[in-house]
Amino acid sequence: TIKMSPIITFALFFIALVASQTPTPHRPQPSENFHSTLGFEFHDRQNGTNVLAFGRGEVWVAQSAGMAKNLVEVDGHPQYDIETVIRYDLGKRFDVDHDRNCKVTPLSGAMPKEWAWVADTQYNGTFKYHEREYDLWRLSKPGQYSIELAVEQDDPNRPRAINNYAKEIDVFQYFNSWQAVTPHKA
Repeated sequence: TIKMSPIITFALFFIALVASQTPTPHRPQPSENFHSTLGFEFHDRQNGTNVLAFGRGEVWVAQSAGMAKNLVEVDGHPQYDIETVIRYDLGKRFDVDHDRNCKVTPLSGAMPKEWAWVADTQYNGTFKYHEREYDLWRLSKPGQYSIELAVEQDDPNRPRAINNYAKEIDVFQYFNSWQAVTPHKA
């Protein structure tokens, strides 16, 4: 048996007590109506490719109006560039590729909430990036994907980064700007 002094025993008890008292941060609840600019990097391993690329994008979401628009530009890989317009009010999704070909897909029902997945995340601790500390929230489906949302501790409803890990493609997105907005009617 190991004998410990009362001071060591108390110290270990105190450390365990403090650790158990550390509260889990509040779950992020980003606005469903927002505009953001972002940068990203992705690693595509689909169909035997091995592409590492960087790019930028812009996202407008007016979930309450059933509308969204996404622009993606990938440095040196125009085949990945795309503009997507989602209009649940019209029942259509428009995807325009780098050659300006437009694919129209019918939509029905209500527009899904952009951040609904965050309700199923688990707090995954903190990590430090560029001298700032972030809370990390993770949703994992083993064998399928893992997605993480990083937020600042003092502003948990403003996304700072999203990491998506899947079998054949990984995407890291970092938000350069984020603004909750009031949507306009079409």
